[in-house]
Order: sequence, then C-alpha cells, then structure tokens
Amino acid sequence: MNLKLKLELKGWRLKAPFITATEVINAIQVLQVTVSQGGIFGRAETMGVDYLNETIESLQAELAALDPAVFPKLDRAMLQNLLPPGGSRNGLDCALWDLEAKQSASGISGLTGISLEPVSTLFTLSLADPEKMARQASAVPELQRLKLKLNADAPLECLTAIRAARPDAQLVIDANGSWSNELLMALGDDLARCGVALLEQPLPRGADRALEHLKYPVPVCADESCQSS
Repeated sequence: MNLKLKLELKGWRLKAPFITATEVINAIQVLQVTVSQGGIFGRAETMGVDYLNETIESLQAELAALDPAVFPKLDRAMLQNLLPPGGSRNGLDCALWDLEAKQSASGISGLTGISLEPVSTLFTLSLADPEKMARQASAVPELQRLKLKLNADAPLECLTAIRAARPDAQLVIDANGSWSNELLMALGDDLARCGVALLEQPLPRGADRALEHLKYPVPVCADESCQSS
C-alpha cells in the first residue's frame, strides 16, 4: 500500500523567552512530518540546525522534492541512502519509526529491543542574571539535575548563585560555544569547587583543537561540534 507524506509548518509561543548564549527564543517553529498508510499515521517534528543553515522552510522544500516514485517502497533503511544526514532525514525517519510502531503489535519497544524504563533528564535554566537564575533553580526543588545556559558574561557569578540556591542539585553547564579558551582555563578550578558534573560545548564549533590534549578539572562534552545522522 502506497505511503503518503504530509508536511505542515507549526508554531507555538513560549510562556517566557528561552535565552541561550547565542539566541533568544520566543516561539518554537517546527516542520511536522506525517506519513500515513492504510489509515495509520506516523508523526514527527523537526527543526533543523540553524548553524548548518537549515530552516523549517528549507527542510519542507527538501522533503517536498522527493520523487513520488520512491514512496511505494520507502522504509527506514532506504531512507538512509535517499537523503543526507540532517533535519529532513531526521524528521522523516522519526515519522517512519512512529508509523511502524503503530503498525506493530509490539510497539516501539519491540521494534528497538529496548525496554521502556523511566529515565532521569535535565531541566534547563534559561540564561539570565545571577539572581534570576538562582530563583529559577529554587522554583523547582523537586528536580535534581539542572542544566545552566551560560555565556561569557558573569558565568561564575551565575554558577555561584545557583549553587547557593540549590546545594543538592547536580549541575551541568552549557555554554553553547560562547567561551574563549582563556575563559575556559580560568574557570576550571571554580567549576570543580562548585561541583559541576559536566561542561557542554565551551568553545565555538570548529575551535575544538584546543581541547585535544586538555586535562580539565571537570568532564567536557560536545554538542554543536558533534555531528551525526
């Protein structure tokens, strides 16, 4: 039975702006990808990656340009060679997973072989001044793992205020590539003193060579610098 594809641009305003080192987000704009077959619908959302020059409009155009002749036999395996890694392939792949899970009696757990167990995730604090970030942390005492969006302006002051407000919480910092190598090195001991569990993407994407032989007091991980399918 032929597979049908529907593409819709959707948007939702946030209750409050979400601020990172690189942008202020007032609304979430997504491309909703729907695939259907025999009255069963698989849905997903994709946004693309702005620093790779992807927009929801460019993703929509890429998917709309697919040859209709591929749809009678399109599946997740075929998709890997049909589109390059990126937001378009991600959105369609997730929609196909959702469709296949709904068509299968075993659901997504049976398809993946992964049991559905609760996982602990991070609650993100939007970038603000130290006092406001401390209030954000205090407002969620039941949440034990907090991600702090910080930039190069007063990062230590923000961290110290949050740690004072939440001595019990596990803290992760996400700098979104806004720090210099000099700032990174200057803050190391203070991050360790404040019990930071992980530092995410401190340096700009493409400046990672400075981290190659780095011995740092807290673990460092990549975000923007790590690209996959």
